[in-house]
Amino acid sequence: GRLERKVRHVKEQRGFIRGIDGIGHNILLLQEILKSVRERKREVHMIVADVSRAFDSVSHRAITAMMHARGWHPSVIGYIEKLYNESTTSVAGRYPVRCSRGVRQGDPLSSVLFNMVMDHVLMGLPT
Repeated sequence: GRLERKVRHVKEQRGFIRGIDGIGHNILLLQEILKSVRERKREVHMIVADVSRAFDSVSHRAITAMMHARGWHPSVIGYIEKLYNESTTSVAGRYPVRCSRGVRQGDPLSSVLFNMVMDHVLMGLPT
């Protein structure tokens, strides 16, 4: 939606973006790179990262830090912080436990928040 359009992604980011077949695009890109490397008889080094349980891995502190770093409006930051600070889970219906990481499964905002944090990680990698 509106918030998603305001979040710019690094060009290497292909996951969880509306209207983009990230896997298909990356497969085609990889095929082109390998074809070019073979034709030019050059060497190539790649890192392929498949983030296991990706949505569960994002720290709430990282989400907050990235929202501030990108200059999000304080009221939006406050709303999202409240949403996540009040988030709990329980095992077998007992004792609620406060969550300190992970984005909400099924929430349309989750992919935006996840990608924002992953963009920061990707910007730190050499190209």
